[in-house]
Amino acid sequence: MARILLWAAALGNVGLLFGLAQGQVYDTVNSDINTIPNSYIAQFPGAPGSTEGNQGATKFHAKLKSAGIPYTVAYNYSTLLNGASIQVDDAYLDVLSSFTEASTVWPMRLSSLTEPTADLSAQAMAGYPARRMVSHDYTGVTRAWAEKGLTGNNVKIGILDTGIDWAHPAFGSCYKTTGCRIQYGYDFVGDNFTGSNTPQPDDDPRDLCAAHGTHVAGILGGNDGEFRGVAPKSILGIYRIMGCNGRSNTALIIQGLEKAFLDGMQVINLSLGNPSGWNQWAEASVVQTLFDNQRYVVAGAGNDGAEGIWALSSPGVAPRAITVGAAEVPKMYSFYLNSTVSDSTITVARSASQSFLRPVEVAGATFQRGLNAAGDDLACSAINSATGAVVLVKRGGCTLSDKAKNALAAGAVAMAVYNDVAGEMGLVNYTEYVALPSFSLSRADGAKLVTQLNASSSVKITIPNEVQVFDVSNAYTVSWYSSWGPAPEGSLKPDLLAPGTNIYSTVPLNQGSYGLQSGTSMSTAYISGVVAILIEAGKKFDDYWLMSSLIHTATPFLNRPTRYTSVASQGCGL
Repeated sequence: MARILLWAAALGNVGLLFGLAQGQVYDTVNSDINTIPNSYIAQFPGAPGSTEGNQGATKFHAKLKSAGIPYTVAYNYSTLLNGASIQVDDAYLDVLSSFTEASTVWPMRLSSLTEPTADLSAQAMAGYPARRMVSHDYTGVTRAWAEKGLTGNNVKIGILDTGIDWAHPAFGSCYKTTGCRIQYGYDFVGDNFTGSNTPQPDDDPRDLCAAHGTHVAGILGGNDGEFRGVAPKSILGIYRIMGCNGRSNTALIIQGLEKAFLDGMQVINLSLGNPSGWNQWAEASVVQTLFDNQRYVVAGAGNDGAEGIWALSSPGVAPRAITVGAAEVPKMYSFYLNSTVSDSTITVARSASQSFLRPVEVAGATFQRGLNAAGDDLACSAINSATGAVVLVKRGGCTLSDKAKNALAAGAVAMAVYNDVAGEMGLVNYTEYVALPSFSLSRADGAKLVTQLNASSSVKITIPNEVQVFDVSNAYTVSWYSSWGPAPEGSLKPDLLAPGTNIYSTVPLNQGSYGLQSGTSMSTAYISGVVAILIEAGKKFDDYWLMSSLIHTATPFLNRPTRYTSVASQGCGL
């Protein structure tokens, strides 16, 4: 009888991106998680491409026809998985479960990221220059370049994501031409793909509507003047498995993995996954097969750190995946603001605006607290007049959208939200659209500004739409959003950490060329580049030297002077 893994439908999603605009980390529990009706992945007995495997596929199709079950085949798999993506009415599920001709049947899943309801895609940002990645100073990458000359030269790295803007100079402004960095690629979906409609594939994975894939590619392999990714001389394969809205599904991920394998990718980057996954899931199973065929798969731990233990994502749960969490390092790029009274100015880091494509930019506006009649600054009720001003409000008490509505009604031109707990709070994520730019501040920086605003009624604020380097107060800790292990079967995951917060990297040219994003997507890409460097250095697959090098050279974090942070959170460390 076939294993029908329906519990997966209740627990997981495929294709969730693990990183977005600066500070923004979407909780997977708040994502639009769905199982696609009447859609399944069926696995047949026998190895892919073998005589037994081919006979298994033939017998399965014959069984469906003899049982009178109407179905269609969306895609056949014969490289890493002996199976097919099929569409069959859910009413026949009990019948399918009785078939010996299918060893496993998985439900098809899709997911989407929560996005503002307004159409902001027409708002392009001003271009940002190439800047060096400051995180290299804390990982050993700078030394690998300088002392060993290791750049990932000619190592093939495959990226399954939203595609890439290959016209970006960091990738040579070319695609599949002689001498081009991007020698491989395919678009499995097309711009109009929603996650469940019919894909419109073509050979060109260029992406001008989503920044995620371009950002990931820059981290692991970009090369543009001062800006250098971890492995700036690697060869890239770009496999677009998500449309403009960031949705994908199980079938597309497996297609992308098979194509990357056939193209000879030595390292495959998966900055995506299913929250609370199991290693029996389809994509995790295929990752295991890739390892058995001597390919390294680097996968994100996920962005569900707030959910506690056992929140690791699939395919990161696969035993042989290199599973990466996110860490804070001593320096980071950040947007910022200047708050000035007389000749005294306070400069603090801030998040990007609530939409990466609608920046906030203010010069010399009035800055005031968003106080209500009772004197509190939660902005959960009508606040005092703030015509033409930027208002500072505190997180908590009501939704961020409610705060923004009250600030907008008072005449504010922008809203700054400071955290009500220690640390950063990430991007201001409205639950419904409000036409007010907003950004967040840490609790400590918010307290500084509250003191300044309480002491003077003539404070002016300037908010440039640019970034600079700041010290990180919580350096050498696990990022708050990074998912905890262990894997459901009890294996220790994640394996290690890499920089993941406010990473400055490439975005499509029409979105500003460079930008900041946060998440385990970013840390995953970083380690993919490191793996390429180790391959170039001669670390071999068959004796596990490469994985051993990663694990045994990582530095574990302490959460007290004499006690290490849990391995379920940091793995072996940074």
